[in-house]
Amino acid sequence: MNRPTLRQLTIFLEVYRRKSVSVAAERLHMTQAATSIALRQLEAQLGGLLFNRTTRRLTSTPLADQLAPLAERMLEDLRRIEALTRTAEHSVSRVAIACTPTFAAYFLPDLMRSIHEHFPNVHIDVIDVSQSQFIPTITSRQADFGLGVIGFEDPELRQIPLVDDHLCFVSAVGSAHLPPEISWRGIQHRPVAMISRSVGIRPMIEQACARAGIRLNVTHEVNLLSTALALASAGVTNTIAPQQIVHLSGIRGLESSVLHGPWVKRHVSAILSCHHPLEHWPRQVLEHCIAYYEGLTQKTDGTGTGSTP
Repeated sequence: MNRPTLRQLTIFLEVYRRKSVSVAAERLHMTQAATSIALRQLEAQLGGLLFNRTTRRLTSTPLADQLAPLAERMLEDLRRIEALTRTAEHSVSRVAIACTPTFAAYFLPDLMRSIHEHFPNVHIDVIDVSQSQFIPTITSRQADFGLGVIGFEDPELRQIPLVDDHLCFVSAVGSAHLPPEISWRGIQHRPVAMISRSVGIRPMIEQACARAGIRLNVTHEVNLLSTALALASAGVTNTIAPQQIVHLSGIRGLESSVLHGPWVKRHVSAILSCHHPLEHWPRQVLEHCIAYYEGLTQKTDGTGTGSTP
């Protein structure tokens, strides 16, 4: 028999406490389908039902009532072991940072160079995960904090803005004769490569189109922002991307125009749980990240030159 995983036990406890799969899924930042699948897998491994499911309510079975305190103790013991490992006097200092794919690809390299220069004896674990796993990686304490974009407020999370950016329309240099700014209505008939829903800016694009009352002329669907930018650079199509990403991509032959009507502002943030205070080294590294981006912003604002991340 396969042993239950920590992920399954975490999901089970959240459903057990909330008596609702949908509420538990929302708090865990998972889909309801994924939550239900994890429960069914756990039930199959245990050989019995954990919940009686009706159209109106979810009730726990005797098996669930026996499992809940055991799972709670197991997860609490694991948290204590993790804390003990982190605070051991002679252990190597470690900091785990979760990153979204876009942050890891475009923002992280220069930041990591700066972190290593300032904290040469601190081991940094970079956990680069998909957008859907970004928040669970933070709330489950696999990471001390995260760096990226989530695009909404969550009462369980604290967000510290690091970089402000705007969505822009991107095309090959000279192909679209773009002004510095362009409206969403002004691009509705132009071909665009659209990013998949796994990328954080996709909901922002869809919300902006709804507010502007338009439908984009999508000619290509791609999974990676770098692919969309490469297609635009080749003149195959256009795309929509954060302006900073266009500058950081290193792809030549691109020009961009900031979109308005509505403006879409994007915050790249440091994200941490409201319920788990940071220990010494994670706090020090986080403060360095904040100071690093503040310094870059001040340099750009003050001189008109330099690179804003």
